[in-house]
Amino acid sequence: MVRHRPSLMMLSLLFGCSVLLTAAPRVAAEGAASLATPARHWAAGAVDNLVARLAWSAPTDLDAPIPRDEWRRLVSKMLGQQPDLEREKWVWDYTGGLSGEEFVVRREDAFGGLMKLATVFRGEKAHTADPSGLAPYGDGVRVADHQRVLVAGALKHGLVTGYPGGLLHPKRPLAYGEAAVLVDRFLARYGGPTKAWMEPQAGEWPRPRPFASGMAPLFPIDQVIHTGFSVGSAGTAWLVINGAAWAPELPGLGAAPAGQVWVAVDTEIYNWEKTELTIAPGTLRFRLQDSWAKVNIETAANPFAAGTVVLKQRGSVRGLVVFAVPAGMQGMWFQCESKLGFAPGKGDGYNGASRGFLGNLPKATQ
Repeated sequence: MVRHRPSLMMLSLLFGCSVLLTAAPRVAAEGAASLATPARHWAAGAVDNLVARLAWSAPTDLDAPIPRDEWRRLVSKMLGQQPDLEREKWVWDYTGGLSGEEFVVRREDAFGGLMKLATVFRGEKAHTADPSGLAPYGDGVRVADHQRVLVAGALKHGLVTGYPGGLLHPKRPLAYGEAAVLVDRFLARYGGPTKAWMEPQAGEWPRPRPFASGMAPLFPIDQVIHTGFSVGSAGTAWLVINGAAWAPELPGLGAAPAGQVWVAVDTEIYNWEKTELTIAPGTLRFRLQDSWAKVNIETAANPFAAGTVVLKQRGSVRGLVVFAVPAGMQGMWFQCESKLGFAPGKGDGYNGASRGFLGNLPKATQ
């Protein structure tokens, strides 16, 4: 019997086949892995919540920076406000207007802005957090001075947790996924929306005054000037000051003029007559004065001039009257004049007035 040794070519073919046969299962396994469902984005749960709760149109790329207009629309939805240009603008001014970017918002300004909105709508004490809360974060020192307390508050109340490795990335543009998580956490902590602070709100009087009872004021607090009191009649209308505060900037108004601050007076007009009381534009005139009434500052924002309100007996309407006041002004008085008095009106028609002391601005703001 003649035995033939396998040729080199035959060995190569046999070896090659064995390689193909052993490789086939691995290729099949890798193919199966490639068909597996990809991992969900870390913000997908928050996105699902906002799609269901706010009818938000979620983007496909959650890591892309959220444009300015989309951020303010999302926050407007969070607050329950119609996404019209006026409300969108003040939401943007208040939550991202300090970013210095044309189309995006920095993370630190988004954090700080949401804490301001928590103060406006939920009575959160946004300016009481300890900025030392930023110390554990490696880039906490990079948070801008005007946002340090607010960002510390966002950390304290769980709106922000930071990145792995203890970083906040305060200057980085806010991404879609990050925006969704922020808004979802805001809603989880503070609940649904309330009325906008700029809109006069009807109610029944008397009721507990906000500052006396711990209820939320209408405006974001930077520094409280007065905690509220009833002043007296301005004709058939009764003037109630629920409180007053100053701030360097306000939504809808932006930053105060150079050398001035905004002074916001939480004002309520109550009908103590037995008949209905009609308040039309021009019926009430507000001024902020010095102690001797030699300085008369006109309003920068007067919600009672927006339209006609009819108050039933014991009914009231409440809004925020704002003035641009020289920084450090002392001896401020708040005056309300009305055309609802009993005596004949003066040449301009105002025949009733009431005046009450507000307080002083801190001299350190000069």
